[in-house]
Amino acid sequence: MPTDAKEIAAITRTIDDYFNGMHNSDRRLIERAFHPDAAISGNFDGAYRRRTRDGFAEFVSTVPAPAKNGVPFDMTIVALDVTGDAAVVKVRDLYLNRYFVDYLTLLKSSGAWVIINKTYHHEPPLK
Repeated sequence: MPTDAKEIAAITRTIDDYFNGMHNSDRRLIERAFHPDAAISGNFDGAYRRRTRDGFAEFVSTVPAPAKNGVPFDMTIVALDVTGDAAVVKVRDLYLNRYFVDYLTLLKSSGAWVIINKTYHHEPPLK
């Protein structure tokens, strides 16, 4: 059964909150996009890092807002796969002067799509 366009739009809104939260250093948007139990994991500059949703939201809120510093909004959905109330979204985003590829696992919880897990990879910093 194909996924309803309404569900795709709802997932996209969650991803938009994630993107805009990072681009504007907006903790509230990050908290809205992620489930309270979410985990954010990856290797950052070669060292394994893991954060909670609240830890990630706090970190994002301390970064000078890229939107206010002339950094272009360069964040996009690469792939989206939905099965029932679970989804995986692959995104590419410019953040912290480097490109990240994030694999976001979403769950429809209490009628809303939220990110339950983020695993990321990043390229070297831009020159």
